[in-house]
Amino acid sequence: MEFLMRSTVRAFLLSGLFGLAAIPALAGPDIYRAGTSPASECADELARTDGASLRLLHLCDEGAAQPDLTAKGRAAALANAGTVRLRLGNLEEAVIHLSKAQDLGAPKDSVISLSAALIRLERAEEAATLLSDLNGVSPDLMPTALYNRATAQLQRDNTKAAYLDLLEATRLAPDYAPAQELLTHFTVTPYSAMAEAGEEERDPETDCVAAARRHQIDVFRK
Repeated sequence: MEFLMRSTVRAFLLSGLFGLAAIPALAGPDIYRAGTSPASECADELARTDGASLRLLHLCDEGAAQPDLTAKGRAAALANAGTVRLRLGNLEEAVIHLSKAQDLGAPKDSVISLSAALIRLERAEEAATLLSDLNGVSPDLMPTALYNRATAQLQRDNTKAAYLDLLEATRLAPDYAPAQELLTHFTVTPYSAMAEAGEEERDPETDCVAAARRHQIDVFRK
């Protein structure tokens, strides 16, 4: 089979990826002994809304700097601070905070936000490497992780890998609209039809031709 990517994919990616990337890495309730704290308030507000503000940014930064956090708590607080920056469009700082969170052992789910920031910065190789092992991602977020990995693969011009990730995302969550929508931009054609048209680039392992190698993906423009 041939995996053919039509150019209309460009218009979809920004809205789809932005919606997926704003998933907060929530601090666990066992981290905080009693009462409220900036870190817990930051996590609660991230869970309540998809938006962000400078007030929330300052709150989450204050939470990440709390001296009484456990190692697990600090990792989650840094991930939350990175997620706020991602929502505000401060991508470079988002990568810094989310990477620090990963180094400190943040929940695996935080790779979703980190990968989204990397993709928007057109650092697809790093995003694909980050998402190469999805063990530990929550089952309900696995379709999102697969979608982001597919997006990174498209930036790398690896159309077949992107297509297979999207198929897996829809297998796990048949109603997952972002993957369903992106799949509509693929045309699958039998290899025999490509051979008749004179195409010769063949994948011997899958008996297919990957013929969408020059498309460009711009996740910054609608």
